Amino acid sequence: MTITNNKRYFEETTFWPVAILAWVAVFVCVPGCDNNEDDHEEGECGGHGHLHDGVCHCDEGYTTDPADATVCVATDAQTFDCTLERDGWEQCLDNKVQYCHIVEGMDPHFHWGADCEALGYACVQLTESEAVCVDDSSTCTAGEFKCEANTAYNCIDEDGHSHWAIEPCGTAAHCHEEAAEAHCEEEESVDECDGHGHLDGEECHCEDGYGHDGDDTSTCVIQPAGMCTLFGGEPHSHEVVTTFADFPNAHADLYEPIEVELPAGAASYIHFPCMHDGEYVIFVDNATVIDAVMHRDETDVASFYGAGANGVCATEIPEHYHVELAMDADEAPVPYIIRFTDQLTEATTVRFMVVDE
Repeated sequence: MTITNNKRYFEETTFWPVAILAWVAVFVCVPGCDNNEDDHEEGECGGHGHLHDGVCHCDEGYTTDPADATVCVATDAQTFDCTLERDGWEQCLDNKVQYCHIVEGMDPHFHWGADCEALGYACVQLTESEAVCVDDSSTCTAGEFKCEANTAYNCIDEDGHSHWAIEPCGTAAHCHEEAAEAHCEEEESVDECDGHGHLDGEECHCEDGYGHDGDDTSTCVIQPAGMCTLFGGEPHSHEVVTTFADFPNAHADLYEPIEVELPAGAASYIHFPCMHDGEYVIFVDNATVIDAVMHRDETDVASFYGAGANGVCATEIPEHYHVELAMDADEAPVPYIIRFTDQLTEATTVRFMVVDE
């Protein structure tokens, strides 16, 4: 009897601790006993991209961390603040180059540079202040550079592997090779044939769409037919803003066809750069949508006027405007603002282009 009671006591006193330990082991092990290493490690690039030659190519919505090119960080906020001492600093945002822009009379603000995503390249943060589009399928010799098809190519080294960093110069600048690099220069810095031809003796041989300015054979200026061709090219999609104070966030480059969607029942704004004193021309495919060109102090520029349709392609350009602008800051560019009408009854897509003369 004593033995039986001792046996029952042993079984009862042993069963419950063992059972409890078994249940604890189950609950502890369920989330942690999987052998999949991905549950323990974030993976390369923080799980938001893939490594190529020691540099992350990040997923949409992420960019390389300026402090560590092997990490992708979210791009829902600026990597750095645009301040006076960071004029010209660049960063990768949504696989595009964004740069800090300082203009007298305006708060520091960001502009978009090269769209690496659209070009089929990867935006790479080289330093805390320099970002570039990189063609990771290319090979080159470190330090090599060239201008080709008005695009600046500079060979960069990424952890022992060399690829082309690529900067398209667009239509408002030209590629130039200096002692140690290729870079884009604004058209105004190019003297020969206004950047649209080459000199043969004292006479310019102009590019298609350009010709001499009257009897001055040392110049190449765009001709009406050339303007039609340029205006009808592949447009750049931009956004307008509906609050005047936000105009630094809406930017249009010179000599580029721009498409914007204008809102119904509200004025909207976009700014363009004034590079020098003189006349500027705005071409537009809708004769009723542009109300004025404005100064930064929200007053209208008095010299703005409509000049009618383009004589060569009146259907595509039913209206164009002339405006005399002044470089009223210490250095270019100075922003001037286009104000679009508030009389539209529905959202309307408009194409326009700004050129200087």
